[in-house]
Amino acid sequence: MYLLKITPVKKDAKNMSMAKIGIFVKDLIETVVILLTMLSPFSDKSGVPYEAENADELVMSMSVVSDVHIEKLNPTSYQYFFDILKNLKAGKDNDAVAYLGDNVMNGQLIENILFYNAVKAVNPSDRQYVIVGNHDHGLGERSYKASCNDFIANNRLYLGNDIDKTYYYKIVNGCYIIALASEDETAQGFQMSDAQIEWMKGVLEEAKAANAPIIVLNHRKTKASNRKRPLSLSDNHSADNDICC
Repeated sequence: MYLLKITPVKKDAKNMSMAKIGIFVKDLIETVVILLTMLSPFSDKSGVPYEAENADELVMSMSVVSDVHIEKLNPTSYQYFFDILKNLKAGKDNDAVAYLGDNVMNGQLIENILFYNAVKAVNPSDRQYVIVGNHDHGLGERSYKASCNDFIANNRLYLGNDIDKTYYYKIVNGCYIIALASEDETAQGFQMSDAQIEWMKGVLEEAKAANAPIIVLNHRKTKASNRKRPLSLSDNHSADNDICC
């Protein structure tokens, strides 16, 4: 005769729940410690110094950061981003810093607060420009209009960038920096409205008339398409975001 021993499910479930609670508390403590360090005016914000090659010959020098995916209760993402910001601040000849989208993981309020507060606290450059990505819109889980409004408000509040749309341009040392944005409300693809296309054409004409260098920043790689979708994107955007000069 064979006897089958059955382990009570409730006991295993309880052990699993306790383990999850332990991980949660650990991540919470680590996150709080990192954030306090990151935001404290007394914390060491020195990083690894670097400088551009042939700096005397440069018209403008800009550092670009992409896909940091700040996520709530993920201390690794905060520490990683904090180290990046410190190293950027230690850099010489850094006229501007651009954050090329997917700056947060889920587009949540707390994630955006943490991202923008970190950028403001470390302040690696007097000119900081944020580009919106699909994760910043919450991958379609959030209201598209609400996430756009938050993006504009955060840029104004934390970075002093007086913008009224998710796409905009700035001039740094005579260089035109054009930030594009998807207007696909599902946040799953990329779509530029006719209004944004015409706006971009106008800015390009203005830069051309001034004989100025042009840098176009976009979260996803663009490719030519038909007139109804003047700019569309490849499905895989993780490896080659757009920086067009």
